[in-house]
Amino acid sequence: MIRKTKGLKLIMQFCICSSILFISSCRTYYGDGLAGGIYTHMQSPMAEDEESVSRNYFGGKYNQDVNYYENEKNESAELSYHYAVSEEHLTYAIGAFGFLGNYQVKNLPSKFEDLNGDHSYYGGGVRAKVAYNIPLSSKTHWRVIGLQSSWHIERGDYTRFKDKLRQLENIENGDAINSGINTTHDFSNLSFYPYTEFAIKMGESWQLTPQFGFGFRLNELIALRGFAGLNISYKGLHIWGTVQDVGMSLDRVLLSDFSSRQMGNNNHFQLGMAFSF
Repeated sequence: MIRKTKGLKLIMQFCICSSILFISSCRTYYGDGLAGGIYTHMQSPMAEDEESVSRNYFGGKYNQDVNYYENEKNESAELSYHYAVSEEHLTYAIGAFGFLGNYQVKNLPSKFEDLNGDHSYYGGGVRAKVAYNIPLSSKTHWRVIGLQSSWHIERGDYTRFKDKLRQLENIENGDAINSGINTTHDFSNLSFYPYTEFAIKMGESWQLTPQFGFGFRLNELIALRGFAGLNISYKGLHIWGTVQDVGMSLDRVLLSDFSSRQMGNNNHFQLGMAFSF
């Protein structure tokens, strides 16, 4: 019991500290490659007979992520692990993840056209969640109010592409002070997802977990997003999918050259699979 209490305190400290730490990122035309994909459904077991239940989860997912301008493409894949505990009125989890992706840039203005093409990215991070649980029956639990938080680092050719684009724009506009500054700020990659979900047992082996919520990110490029997801579990196998609509601020459209370009696709979806034991 002491060990579980310490684990819960650690998760709560992570969520609280994440909400305080924030370093504003500089304006740019493109955001992170892992934009909508930072959210992942963190499976958790159902408490039984007022006894706490814990599980380990290993999984992976495919992201069809946000593209910032029309006709561009953004894809990534992730591997993850998390540990989850469910008690009568509380569910919490903590884990880590790594990812690889590629952003295909197209149709940049002529002065930047040599930067068109595929730009890969990679990185990793941590995520945690905590939720208040109401057992509606022995087979249905309502996690009324939940909060998931994540933080990640992203690196690779796509990061260098964004830095190069900023430097070229700054030099062209006579901003000698900022032209050489690398504007990668990792603390801007904090995200928060308030949500509600139902855990529904279907017989002895099946479980359905529909989930709804919204998210926001400490980054000028990403504003508010709504999402809906469904997790289907059969014994130790979990298959899930999530659809999001990702809102973006107008800070990424600063020059007339970019203002004339069509906005990209703000919709994001992901499919994943996990195993528990």
